[in-house]
Amino acid sequence: MGKRILATIIDFGLIFGPVFIIGFFLDIFESVIFLSVYGKIIIALFLVMFLLVPVELICKDIVGKRSVGKKIKGLKILSIDGKEPTYKQLLIRNIFMLWAPIEVIIVLFFDKPRLGDKIAKTKVVEL
Repeated sequence: MGKRILATIIDFGLIFGPVFIIGFFLDIFESVIFLSVYGKIIIALFLVMFLLVPVELICKDIVGKRSVGKKIKGLKILSIDGKEPTYKQLLIRNIFMLWAPIEVIIVLFFDKPRLGDKIAKTKVVEL
């Protein structure tokens, strides 16, 4: 369980890190730029990043069939039957990451597989 949580923290850092960095610079330069053309560009970039985060959450395991965090922590996604998961299974399991707080509660407090894993009929295993 520990490796899976660390892999998730890595993935969330990679997904949300750029958003926080842009937000940080937007906050610092807010008084300097007074929403000039550059200010509007920064706001537009921030909004684009915010809108792309859900897409990244859904697609994070599609390339290489595992996320960066899973690669770093030596984890892999498999179908319940032990075979490679289909792209459909990966998409289904990751759609539920949009409800990440609920998924985290299920994994941490109830020691159960993620709802996305259960519905997609997948599991995460150590290599």
